[in-house]
Amino acid sequence: STYGDGGTVRLIGDSQGVTRGDVEILQPILIEGRGTATCGGTLEIEGSSVVLAAAVMASGDCGGTVDVLATQALRLDSVSAIDVSAAAEVSGSVTLRTFGSLVASGSIDADGGSYLGGEGGAVALDADGAISVSGTLPPLDVPHRGNTGGTNGQLDGGNDSMVGAIVRNG
Repeated sequence: STYGDGGTVRLIGDSQGVTRGDVEILQPILIEGRGTATCGGTLEIEGSSVVLAAAVMASGDCGGTVDVLATQALRLDSVSAIDVSAAAEVSGSVTLRTFGSLVASGSIDADGGSYLGGEGGAVALDADGAISVSGTLPPLDVPHRGNTGGTNGQLDGGNDSMVGAIVRNG
């Protein structure tokens, strides 16, 4: 097995250089960090329409980064999962951006790492058109002083409902 930081993958849909082509991810992308003090990888996707229909694993001791830009439509299928979580440090980030509509049915995990104070990551869903969210962002358990049970001793973070949204120009 190999140890180290996750890699960087950039996928660009090309349609003879005139406009962006479509990008569809049907197989898992594994760019996670392995070993101690490693960081997850970076995935950048650009296309006209982008469909994520498989898992993207970009986790590590510090989380990875997933940035997706679609000029027409972006869909995160229910079978897909994006994981930029961190085992010990600050978690990564996920940005899903489209000039059209965005449908997020899969799960996104940007959980921060340790009970010693690892921070959760940032998740941004940005669309000029409609945004439909039916997937989940798992709740983060809360570390506290005096915890002797590791992750089993953390306080329950609550449910996975969307707790806030900002609507601009809508």
